[in-house]
Amino acid sequence: MAGPGAGAAPPARELVVTTGVRPVRRHVAAVLLGLAAAGGLVWLALSLTALSGVVRGLVTLGLAVVLLAVVAFVGRHVERLASWWTRRHRPAPAMRLTADGLDYSPAFTGSFDLHVDWAMARECRLRPGAAGDGDFWCLYAPEIEGTGPVGSFLRPETVPGPERAQLEARRIHRTAQRRGEAAGDVDVLTHLLAFGTPIALNLRLARGAPLAEVDARLREWTDGRCGLS
Repeated sequence: MAGPGAGAAPPARELVVTTGVRPVRRHVAAVLLGLAAAGGLVWLALSLTALSGVVRGLVTLGLAVVLLAVVAFVGRHVERLASWWTRRHRPAPAMRLTADGLDYSPAFTGSFDLHVDWAMARECRLRPGAAGDGDFWCLYAPEIEGTGPVGSFLRPETVPGPERAQLEARRIHRTAQRRGEAAGDVDVLTHLLAFGTPIALNLRLARGAPLAEVDARLREWTDGRCGLS
């Protein structure tokens, strides 16, 4: 005779997704290539003594324009390397999905700071990150447990965006501390200012549970309101 619970579906396992550090090899290669190109342009400019004055001036002007473009190109990749250097040892975002809801940490060190009941999850979107970061998966809910004074969402017109979010979050955090006010978590605030929600994950850097399974569970537990795409 079958015992109690025989034939019942096994409980869905919890799914944990963490994120790693973005590889920087391409940025290093781009900087080296850009420096080599800049050196070649400077050498070429110094080798124009055989040209007539007008022609030499026009060619030099053209080389200067190209050199400025190369410098801007190198500068962008140096900025990405500097960002990697400052964040290389910092905890990265992670999330856990269970039948009870989504748990999330913007800087995971072993525990999840935020929680969203599935009934509260309104929608998910892909939002562009800062230059070179790709898209971030974002979950929007009117109530997210654990945000404290930071809040759960911002209207789109009040979101500074990912390029300004980190500096703006630090400024707001310092101002609140100086006034003796509750400052909240600066990482939560950074994501809120970048995407309008504190829950954001770069799927290109995702590790852990298979994303196809995560997508299926999201759609199941939110009645189709949310997915990874």
